[in-house]
Amino acid sequence: MLYKRDEAFRYKFQHSISGELILDEINSQSITIIDISPKGMKFNSLEKLNTNSNICIKYRIFEEVLQANGRIVFVYGLW
Repeated sequence: MLYKRDEAFRYKFQHSISGELILDEINSQSITIIDISPKGMKFNSLEKLNTNSNICIKYRIFEEVLQANGRIVFVYGLW
């Protein structure tokens, strides 16, 4: 486990996990989740994303399907 940023807890997965990023009822894409914390998540996406977009992310840990609703606050990429 690695601690990062200014949060008391941030878990970095040894091997990234797959997830689904849902932008609205029609648009979704596959993502790779790198780390997760109570206030955020770091993930890779192959498609361009815009800051301030409301999103929903679905992923599975130990056969349990989890869902996180949020907003994109930072985008880093080579688009």
